[in-house]
Amino acid sequence: EHDLIQREVDVASDVLQMFPKGPMGGASDGARATPEFRAANALFQKAFARLRAFNAIYVKKFARELRVERDKRYGR
Repeated sequence: EHDLIQREVDVASDVLQMFPKGPMGGASDGARATPEFRAANALFQKAFARLRAFNAIYVKKFARELRVERDKRYGR
């Protein structure tokens, strides 16, 4: 499930990256004002919120397994 959600975030992010950039590297003000950008941004925000929610549940549910894996990786 994580891979599916991550893929949604990646696709939505790629769509946002296609909009013209401003001087600071984010979307330009003109691009932000368009309905297309707003729709793409809303889609990204929803997908990212799903990823955050999944990660929060995953970390709590598998805390012990993640700790063991991390300890093996770092030789603890």
